[in-house]
Amino acid sequence: ERNVSERMYNNYKTFMVTLWNWLIENMYCKVNVFRSIKKKIAKEKTRINIDMSTRKRIKDYLLENDELEYLCVCLLTFHCLLRPNETCQLKPGNFNLDKMTLYIPPNVSKTRKMRLITIPRSLVDLLEKINIKEIDPQLFVFSTGFKPGKKLKDSRYIAKRWEKLRIQIGMPKEMQFYSLKDSGIIQLLRDGISPERVRDQAGHSSLEMTNKYIKLAKQEAQKDIIEKSSGF
Repeated sequence: ERNVSERMYNNYKTFMVTLWNWLIENMYCKVNVFRSIKKKIAKEKTRINIDMSTRKRIKDYLLENDELEYLCVCLLTFHCLLRPNETCQLKPGNFNLDKMTLYIPPNVSKTRKMRLITIPRSLVDLLEKINIKEIDPQLFVFSTGFKPGKKLKDSRYIAKRWEKLRIQIGMPKEMQFYSLKDSGIIQLLRDGISPERVRDQAGHSSLEMTNKYIKLAKQEAQKDIIEKSSGF
């Protein structure tokens, strides 16, 4: 009735089975009524890769309109593979530009595990342009207007700006904000970064989750096959 996704439906089902097991163990009831409910077959996520030419249009548009802070938000998702909720909670102390690292504490990370993320040089340069070292340590880096501020913004605040941006530069509807993270993972794999390092950068709970992107990263003609294959 709530029209939730298959994945969310299955998560609810798993939670209720666990809860009812506890009720049985503590003698509140005798039967786990949720065991008879079947899980739904979860559809594979549709991932739309944002190609390099579109990424350049995004960057050029934001630079031309002096939206350096929102460009940082986009690049933190693409290069550092942050989730929007993690980005919203960032404070200056999370960044170490000298060591080119970004620290995500357990209470911020979705997986509740500490992450130490590598920041590429191009993003370090951009973070220096927004004077991140001079921001008050108590402020959130990306608050109202994506400027430093005391108010913690909801992750939907990032998505709303993306929807406007998508229309402004003519991106297809399928290119959602989360596509930046997927595209960043695909690009790292295409750049020859090992799946293990990509897993750590993305904060995936398992290598199996990272490996799902490998087939997407390989959806191009392989140069070694083109150049080295013998004739018939």
